[in-house]
Amino acid sequence: KLNITRPPGVSLDRAFNMLRVSQEKDQEEGIPAERQPERVQADLLQLPFANKSFKRVEQGSLHLIPLTLRPQAIREANRVLEPNGVLSLLTNHLSKAFPQSMKAMGFELIEQFPSDLTQDEVNSLKAFLGDEATKRLTSKSKGNGVIAFFSKAFDSPEQDPEGLDFKIKPRTSLPKTGSQPKEPFESNT
Repeated sequence: KLNITRPPGVSLDRAFNMLRVSQEKDQEEGIPAERQPERVQADLLQLPFANKSFKRVEQGSLHLIPLTLRPQAIREANRVLEPNGVLSLLTNHLSKAFPQSMKAMGFELIEQFPSDLTQDEVNSLKAFLGDEATKRLTSKSKGNGVIAFFSKAFDSPEQDPEGLDFKIKPRTSLPKTGSQPKEPFESNT
């Protein structure tokens, strides 16, 4: 159903330490350097890439972005995606209005999976994404949300359409460490 290019691609994070952690994790898992993504420190609200330069964008932290900035993050993903490119979202539960808001921003929902996947669903994701991208998405989700795939139907409008609703149901439990959640974009650097 999905026609997606395989990794390595580009891994982007605002915090340099998170890029280092990602690289160390790939090395610990034995992923060869040529299969690892290029790592770029940047803000997903101002992506440092040319228009229409990617076939797939994975967005794994939409729930950490303040609600008022989510349309800008989605518009940036749309900007760098080629026509018919795929946006993979890993996030907490999506509101019923979320897919309609994505449609207003230029995306059509293709498929949606709970993040606590069955083996058949994992196998389907592997067919779409390949082993490494599936492992990355499922290890981030830890059963706490949804993995959704949207296809770029048209370029996002310059102005936000009326009635956008990118609310995401918050997690009902704290992380297992018992620590308090951090503010979005808080960096330890």
